[in-house]
Amino acid sequence: MEKRSNTFYFHYPCITDVKHMKKNILITGVAGMIGSHLVEELLMKGYTVIGIDDLSYGKEENIKNSLQHPSFRFYKINIMDF
Repeated sequence: MEKRSNTFYFHYPCITDVKHMKKNILITGVAGMIGSHLVEELLMKGYTVIGIDDLSYGKEENIKNSLQHPSFRFYKINIMDF
């Protein structure tokens, strides 16, 4: 941290090429209407997606296409159990 005239400047590492960064996303409620559309978009953009849902409101049929994708993992769990 460097101080110049009563202002502090923080130096962070510069990331010049984010294309090489690994892109992992966790979606809760993935089998719902919003979550299922979101997972499809993220998979098309090259993200690795982990989906969590207890299927109390969502339906597994909403993510049936995503379940076949190699970059998608689905866990039927309730996050309130943790």
